[in-house]
Amino acid sequence: MPSMFLNQSLRLSTRGKKVCYVLAGLIIAAGIGLRLMIYFKNNCLFMDEVNLVMNIYDHPFQDLFGTLDNHQYPPPGFLIIIKVFSALFGFSEYALRLYPFLCGIVALWLFYKVLKEYVSLPVLLYPLSILALGFIYIRYSAVVKQYSMDMVVVQSLILLAIKWDVADLSQRRFSAWWIVVGMLAIWSSMPSVFVLAAIWTYYFLTIYKSREYKKIFYLALIGAAWLLNFWVYYETMLLQQIESGYLQFTTRRFRLNVTTLNPEHWKHNWLLIKDLLVELGGDKTLSIIFHIAMAFLGGIYLFRNSARKAILLAMPVALCFLAVCLGKYTMMVRVWLFTFPLMLALIGVGIQVLAQQRGRLVKIVAFTCCLICTVNVTDFKTLAVRTESEEITRNMDYALKWNITSENLYVQWSARYAFRYYTTAHPRRDQWNAIKDATVFTGFVNFDSLSATFKGRTAVLFGGEEWDLFVSQLDEINKNAKELARNNVPVGWIFIYDKK
Repeated sequence: MPSMFLNQSLRLSTRGKKVCYVLAGLIIAAGIGLRLMIYFKNNCLFMDEVNLVMNIYDHPFQDLFGTLDNHQYPPPGFLIIIKVFSALFGFSEYALRLYPFLCGIVALWLFYKVLKEYVSLPVLLYPLSILALGFIYIRYSAVVKQYSMDMVVVQSLILLAIKWDVADLSQRRFSAWWIVVGMLAIWSSMPSVFVLAAIWTYYFLTIYKSREYKKIFYLALIGAAWLLNFWVYYETMLLQQIESGYLQFTTRRFRLNVTTLNPEHWKHNWLLIKDLLVELGGDKTLSIIFHIAMAFLGGIYLFRNSARKAILLAMPVALCFLAVCLGKYTMMVRVWLFTFPLMLALIGVGIQVLAQQRGRLVKIVAFTCCLICTVNVTDFKTLAVRTESEEITRNMDYALKWNITSENLYVQWSARYAFRYYTTAHPRRDQWNAIKDATVFTGFVNFDSLSATFKGRTAVLFGGEEWDLFVSQLDEINKNAKELARNNVPVGWIFIYDKK
């Protein structure tokens, strides 16, 4: 770590370093344990996961570079890895979530390495605790989505930029390595383009400061290769995704309104930013204020003492905000997850500044705030309880309990992909053979007319939407059929009917 980030008050004895290393190891171990806990809960795949998984199940490798079904937009690199894992280990929930789970663990270790480049050992314990214990970081380590991989790619790029000094490698070797790394990053993690822009700027300032202007040619070559790859990715995949009517509709409330002075618009902007801060480090007012203050303090300190290293953390976040303002990105929390380690590192630098002050009171206040915020961000109650969402298999088992067969089961459109996954791709699909050929709807249905055709005991399976959307449909069914029983799980229902 650069000596400018330390003063004598933060230098540790050998024993002090050992204690910090042990504490860091315990924090990482706790983070791994919590990720294991949620991974082994083995919940059913929810709608967004199922929609992605069925693309992997249905399409060969080459098709993963094209437009996917079911409004899915992950990068092809992630899809290919998941497809390889499914080929090796099958299509169970455990197998499909294994790679994101491993990414969650690797991201935690990489964050420790990144923090060591910016703050002292005692200070890094706080941001490391937030990433290890925060619920959102744990949750996306057990979800078949690309967000934990985004954190791995982004932090790996930052560490490589810091470790690969432009002066240490031959110019051709340096260029070749970064061209390859950048290409892989772009096709594996879309947000990596924000970090690659920061890395290019980082190296440009390094060359400019050293006055070795001949190296700018090789840096320009690297930048051109990255831009070409991103242009191909943008034209072949990303542009269609951005202009997708579905994506525009679902993300419309996650846009910043910065071209107006309307107070309601700026209130909306603040609520979106607040949502990020809450997921970043806790929902208490103290946490939000403390993290904003520390991030600004850390950013100012870094830019004054090492602008190049500040750019690696701050520029990707700034570019994300710019992309949102231009309508090319969204404020949905999960797509910002890759920025959270960067912001937590900035917060760590801010805490480092406070820790370097001579006044004991400042240090006590900073330590107290860190302790309160750590407790606030840790949701052990939620982690300890089996969370259930869209547990469609319970409703499918309920249908079998009532001796429902394929001939008298109707699957509403919002449950169709999950139903198909569990009856065709899942390793335990044979246990639902009796209902696998049920009538599956692909759009809205006139249940009034449908219920008039019911013959004997019949079941209707719903899933993936809010209850109030189904009330009118249930009223239509009840005109011609009598409800015998129902079973529901969060975001999923099955109704058993008999003809009136």
